[in-house]
Amino acid sequence: MSESYSDTVDFQFFVPDNAEEKTYILILSTFYDYDDKDETFGEKSDTEDLYEYELKVLGNCQALGDEVLITADLMSDAQVGKELVILAGITNPDDETSFIIKPSDYESWAELISVEPGILTIDKGNTEQTTIKLKPTKSGLQTFNIDVVYNGEVIEQAVSVNIEEEPTSGFLTGGFTGGIGSLAIYLTAGIFLLLIIIIIVLIVKMTGSAKAGSEF
Repeated sequence: MSESYSDTVDFQFFVPDNAEEKTYILILSTFYDYDDKDETFGEKSDTEDLYEYELKVLGNCQALGDEVLITADLMSDAQVGKELVILAGITNPDDETSFIIKPSDYESWAELISVEPGILTIDKGNTEQTTIKLKPTKSGLQTFNIDVVYNGEVIEQAVSVNIEEEPTSGFLTGGFTGGIGSLAIYLTAGIFLLLIIIIIVLIVKMTGSAKAGSEF
């Protein structure tokens, strides 16, 4: 490609109900140089540019019969140090019930910020949503559970998310090496140079004044 740039692309797909509980490898490839005439792409990624992503299928993910259905959607960037927002949906197949939502098994890679609302009262056949906010402290493919408590029972849904590293600042680590110490040195040198210039100007003025007095 003649120019380098980046963009974000979202993918949505369904995992079959009979999917085996294991880690799957998704291979992503790019096609570019689109030709409007024949509606085809002229180029595609080289083999070494293919991106592999791990998709981990955990737990009993399908809704069977009258079981409560739990869904989870990522609503923010997934990056260390940034707020991670997950929208959880709860579908109630039975009579009106109150549900308590609690995330668990996140402690090794994130801190819990909030769960709002923490309790949902849902009519039969309806779906309500709650927002779970975490602050990741560790990168990589991470998992946690959404626990739902109702009528004395507890069900859980495993969620996987790929957390990216926290970006570094080029200004502090590259373009301005040495930090505050170097800044102090530069300021001291600048002040010293300014004093020298002022002294030279004063000497020139005094010399000029002395010559003028002698000529008079």
